[in-house]
Amino acid sequence: MKKNHNNNTKEVREIVSAYTSWLRIANSTKSPETVKTYETSINLYMKYIEEVKKINHLTFCPEKVFSTNTINDWLEYLNLKRGCSPQSCNVRLSALRAFLGYLGNNNIRYKSILYDAKNIEKRKTKKKKVKSMSLDAVKAIINTPDTGTPAGYRDSVLMSFLYVTACRIDEALSIKIGELKLTTRNPQVVIIGKGNKMRPLYITKRLADNLGKYIRKFFGDNPDNNEYLFFSKIKGKNEKITQEAIGKRLKQYALIANRTCADVPLSLHSHMFRHAAATHMLDNGMNIVQLSKILGHESVETTMQYLDISEQAIKKAMLSIVDDGIRNLPKKWKHDNGKLSEMFKQ
Repeated sequence: MKKNHNNNTKEVREIVSAYTSWLRIANSTKSPETVKTYETSINLYMKYIEEVKKINHLTFCPEKVFSTNTINDWLEYLNLKRGCSPQSCNVRLSALRAFLGYLGNNNIRYKSILYDAKNIEKRKTKKKKVKSMSLDAVKAIINTPDTGTPAGYRDSVLMSFLYVTACRIDEALSIKIGELKLTTRNPQVVIIGKGNKMRPLYITKRLADNLGKYIRKFFGDNPDNNEYLFFSKIKGKNEKITQEAIGKRLKQYALIANRTCADVPLSLHSHMFRHAAATHMLDNGMNIVQLSKILGHESVETTMQYLDISEQAIKKAMLSIVDDGIRNLPKKWKHDNGKLSEMFKQ
């Protein structure tokens, strides 16, 4: 029995070591929010294993701890006992799968655990459709802050930035001065997206001018390129302001703006600027491939699902991708003589 306990303890240390390595890699390849989700999810799982399943380092058995039944029990526990929504449960499951994927791919001993985890079905969720703001609503909310105050001035510039670039809130708050090119013929900003993937985005001259004024106001004539554009008032320019702080301010602005523009949602959150920008770009004739690149989506399909585009709109969007000249070329095989050598002639 003692020997088995020793083996169990050894396996715990081995898995903990893998977890440490996995997080170290995630810190260099994923966003801080993703890493935080990973840590929280694994911590919740291990607490469940210890407190509910009553398993400790002496009775630890990977095949049992990470079995399909145990993981499903945990998801039920999160839903029923902790009040987590199906969406939250799926986020936790994805984090656990990501870790088990690393574990199984780096140690054949745990391959079967990885396969079992992949077969666990996600909780059924009701798709939440993001409410898209009208252009009038966007203008109303951006013009609401008191730009005579430092915080109001910053918030107005930030909201303009979110709408013009259609970037994610974390991407906007992570922008540093050196990632902006405002004085070139075509002003642009380099966005660091998910997985640390960079995508340069052109911005309007008006936004570039406003950003230039903003930088001179808060950073002077010789700003440090490593300082955050939207920095923390408390911690200083080397720390970005938190999403939570911005979220609270948006709710306050929404209450005010809604009085003059009913289109402004009272439940306003930062993601609505991204969704509104994407919708307006598509409505103004941008094709779906260009839009997908601007949004930083890995595939066009993701963009279509994101905007909940109808089948008719999808066909129209895909048609706009194809160059008219190519689309109207006569089909060379229409009058062919049946020979492959002729069909493939250019």
